[in-house]
Amino acid sequence: MASSLTLPACAPLAELAAGRIPSGKLLTRAELCTAYSTAACLYKVMPTAVAYPTDAANFRELLQQTISRDLALTARGGGSGLVGNALGRGVIFDCRGAMRKIIRSDEAAKTAPVAPGIFLGQFKRDRRKRGLGFPGD
Repeated sequence: MASSLTLPACAPLAELAAGRIPSGKLLTRAELCTAYSTAACLYKVMPTAVAYPTDAANFRELLQQTISRDLALTARGGGSGLVGNALGRGVIFDCRGAMRKIIRSDEAAKTAPVAPGIFLGQFKRDRRKRGLGFPGD
C-alpha cells in the first residue's frame, strides 16, 4: 500500500490526524519500528509506525486516519503469533497498553467480552475468582 504520508520521528498521533487525537501516540523511531518488525515467527516486516491508542474512541480516530491515508492497521497483542499475523508494513496498533480490561462478565452464559489488550494471565485469574476456567487453544 503506497502512501505519501511522511511522519517525523516520535510524531504524536495528533500530528497524523487531520484533527486532534487526545492522549494517543504514534511513534516512528527506527529502533521501535525494528522491535515491532518481528514476532514469534520466521518473518520480518518493517512497519511505518507504532500506535498506542488509549481507548476505543482514540482507536476509532486512528483507524479513520490510517484508512484515509491508505495505510494498513495491524493489531498486535503479545507478538506471540506463529504465522506473522502481528506484523505489517503500515501502522502497528499495540493494544497492550491502556486497552486491557474485562468489559463485563456473564457467569450464567460463561462469556466475558474483553478489550483487545488484556493479558491471558489477567483473564485466567479473573475466571478462577469466579469459579470458571479458560481452555487453551
